[in-house]
Amino acid sequence: RLTQALDVGPICIFVVSFLIIWNRLVKHRSLTNIAVQTLTLILLLFISLRLFPADVFGGSEGYLPVAVFMIAYGLQNYRDGCRPPYILIAAAAFLISLTMRSLDMPFCEENPVGLHFLWHSLNGVVTYLVTLPIIDFYSLKHKVD
Repeated sequence: RLTQALDVGPICIFVVSFLIIWNRLVKHRSLTNIAVQTLTLILLLFISLRLFPADVFGGSEGYLPVAVFMIAYGLQNYRDGCRPPYILIAAAAFLISLTMRSLDMPFCEENPVGLHFLWHSLNGVVTYLVTLPIIDFYSLKHKVD
């Protein structure tokens, strides 16, 4: 349980931190709106954990709500005219990384290297891509002439 908490904990902290920073500082949404979005994400997490048996997605079902939120944020960001569509690209990379995580155990039976390293590698790419719009926002906002 400790190793699982150490694995999932930082991911949860990053997701909630992104949700707060993006909605409050970039989109100027109210704290109530952010709380509703956070509770919605938690509710979707519980639903996905109940809806899908652990063997369907190889234990990755808890990450499905994050994928849904990333796609929604990416589409909204794209609709708002933000180019390039970093968050949509990040959502695609996350879906690929989630697929690698889900296929890791069956793949390990044939290949001891497995696919889990792709989960971690692609999540590094995802982290980079979702922070780029925030960095762009602040560099434009605080641009020194």
